[in-house]
Amino acid sequence: MSIGIGGGITIGGGISIDVEAAPAASGIVTSGLTFDIDAANSSSYSGSGSTWYDLAGSADDVTLYNSPTFTSGPQSYFTFNGSSQYGATSTTNIIPTTQYTKMVWFLLNSYVPNNNLVSGSSGGHFMFFAASNRLYSGHANWSNYQVFGTVAVFSLYTWYCAALTFSTTNGMKIYINGALDNTYTANKSARGGNGSIEIGAFGGGNLLNGRISRVLCYDRELDSTEVLQNFNATKTSFGF
Repeated sequence: MSIGIGGGITIGGGISIDVEAAPAASGIVTSGLTFDIDAANSSSYSGSGSTWYDLAGSADDVTLYNSPTFTSGPQSYFTFNGSSQYGATSTTNIIPTTQYTKMVWFLLNSYVPNNNLVSGSSGGHFMFFAASNRLYSGHANWSNYQVFGTVAVFSLYTWYCAALTFSTTNGMKIYINGALDNTYTANKSARGGNGSIEIGAFGGGNLLNGRISRVLCYDRELDSTEVLQNFNATKTSFGF
């Protein structure tokens, strides 16, 4: 009897049995990772306090303002009230000017006027809902903040994973739950701002009424295989 890797088992007498190689388990992509906050990881948030710690090793920790509510469980998350609560980093250049990736697990409680997810006015970038059920992304020096929106529409009280990639070569791509949703190439110019991050806010306002569980940022444009890898590595606790 002989066994071939990735092939099959051949038994004497000419009988062969196909055997599929088991896929290797994969965690999140770490190449280019600049920012990782995870409400389900006690090293990122112990359960109390006003600091949500960055796990990427860059010390880009988030200060939580006005006590967003922390919930621990199968889905650990912070709830932001849409009126006063948000998080912000004090460090800059978490996302570069010419290419980056932002990924966020979130749930909306209401279609309030803005519902920012991972944005920052001084950081020069945004992901927000504009009082709608579509997610809009772009750069703060754009004259119209609603040029690039998702094709997908989002329901309330439902967990989603959104990943935005950008480069001055390929423009923007938005992925929902690991699958490509839309592409924008009309404006590929480098973003302005200092690359800082706000969680559930834009410039300390324009606040989120909803939940955020995890945020990942990269200093490069992830490809579709890497976005799907991240989704698959983080989806289990969200019912996928």
